[in-house]
Amino acid sequence: MPISEKAKPNPYLDVPDREITTKDGRRLTKINPAYMTRQIGEIAAKRNKVWFHITSSNPIRPANTPDSLEAKALGLFVTGVPEQFEFISSPKAIWALGLIGLGIGMHRLRAREKEKENFILELTEAISEVKKLSGMLPICASCKKIRDDKGYWNQIESYIGDHSEAEFTHGICPDCSKKLYPEIYKEGPSNS
Repeated sequence: MPISEKAKPNPYLDVPDREITTKDGRRLTKINPAYMTRQIGEIAAKRNKVWFHITSSNPIRPANTPDSLEAKALGLFVTGVPEQFEFISSPKAIWALGLIGLGIGMHRLRAREKEKENFILELTEAISEVKKLSGMLPICASCKKIRDDKGYWNQIESYIGDHSEAEFTHGICPDCSKKLYPEIYKEGPSNS
């Protein structure tokens, strides 16, 4: 913003290059949101008789130190109350004083957004880890191979391994052991 009587450099904005001079000699200054809000508040007070300003329980600019109503509202913001209003009457007018915790609200919005992002990330990771077999699987009644979507017949271990997180180890059940190795498994009272 061009430096002028109405737009002087903000002494509370401590950043590099707060003021610069352009090649054609114009002097510019950076304006932060708090300074701009203060300027808008000054214009609103002159034009519309509406007064507002920024305050904080730990202000950088001494003029932003809260009065007693503002200090009370700031204390309530920390507990979760997002706004505070009070009506004051005088013989000439009724004043509506209100404070809205923008910083607290923005902090909460950012925190909720972060929670949502983390939740979405957790769900995405969980979904990527879950492979589920469902529906009807065409399986050979004799050799137990499974037909895939392309019409190829695959060993059951291969098919399930490709479509789930299952891994296989191999062994022989007692019935098959007896069938394949009858000399080891002789029927009798001692081996049953």
